[in-house]
Amino acid sequence: LLVLGLMMVGYLGGGSMTKGLMMAALGLLLGMVGLDPIMGSPRFTYGVFKLSEGFEFVLVAMGLFGIGEVLVNVERSTVPEVLKTRIRGLLASREEWRGGGPP
Repeated sequence: LLVLGLMMVGYLGGGSMTKGLMMAALGLLLGMVGLDPIMGSPRFTYGVFKLSEGFEFVLVAMGLFGIGEVLVNVERSTVPEVLKTRIRGLLASREEWRGGGPP
């Protein structure tokens, strides 16, 4: 089942199967950091106490997607268009207020 799962990740990974398998291997390596659940011995902590609990998935995902978004925005290097509008244009008109009430 493990090999089948890795092959599915490689196949569904997009462009090339090699990239998909490399992503799966990186995910497995990151998942192995921390304490061994059976023996309780540290794996890949290198003496750093904070790594004994492993990586927080949410923090890693936010970091990866955040860095990607920053790089995409830097690559675009376009100035966003600022819309100038009056506050009066944002408020509802009298007809809209009347139509929004009970019948």
